[in-house]
Amino acid sequence: MKTYGITVYYGADQQKPGVFPLASARFPAAVCHVGPCRRPWVLQNALFGTAALFGWGGETVRWYDVLQNRSRMGGPVLGGRLPISANLLFYYCFGGTHSSPVAAALHLGLLSQAPSLAEIQSIPHFDRLPHKQVGTPLFWGRDVEGKLVCTIGTAGQDKAVLDVVREVCRAAGVPGVEFRPAGVCLHPFTQLGGGLSRRLGFVRGGRLLAAQGILRRWDCFLTLTGRSLTPNSK
Repeated sequence: MKTYGITVYYGADQQKPGVFPLASARFPAAVCHVGPCRRPWVLQNALFGTAALFGWGGETVRWYDVLQNRSRMGGPVLGGRLPISANLLFYYCFGGTHSSPVAAALHLGLLSQAPSLAEIQSIPHFDRLPHKQVGTPLFWGRDVEGKLVCTIGTAGQDKAVLDVVREVCRAAGVPGVEFRPAGVCLHPFTQLGGGLSRRLGFVRGGRLLAAQGILRRWDCFLTLTGRSLTPNSK
């Protein structure tokens, strides 16, 4: 019997739960029960993707191509070797590609206090993150307080996904993890525009509409992130 690695159990049936194992000797033996989950593949992305933030893979994640791919669009990366001595801050939303990237960019000072539509649309991963990568954390940078800022999409499975992320960080020895719900700043224009762009392929018009929705909720983003933070080195 292995004495290392993290095992995630999910589902309402306690006798026959679904199982995702992360067999990595970097982690002490740990178990995470998250209960029912309508989109278990998102839990798998959260488990393996959070481990990848620290550069820790495992025997069960060799197939996981996301761990080997850096962003092709610049900016945040899908893996790395983050120091486990720093606190982590996660902004999360449904798809991880609209509200949370905007919040992370604003938090780190990558956006002006009154951005244009073009600035919003140029944010790395804004309306561009592939659906298959929802649940995979993205590292954006370090803020002035030393926190490592990340984003993640939950596909509506907030509690289950965040429980998995929290357990991996705990097992890794991260001193503190904070989660902020960027989804509270979602405007109907952003939701509609994202659907037009990501699901129906009307990218230009859908992305523009999504950005307009962001600006209509700009005060919410300023409140969520705080206005005094400035960019710092990653």
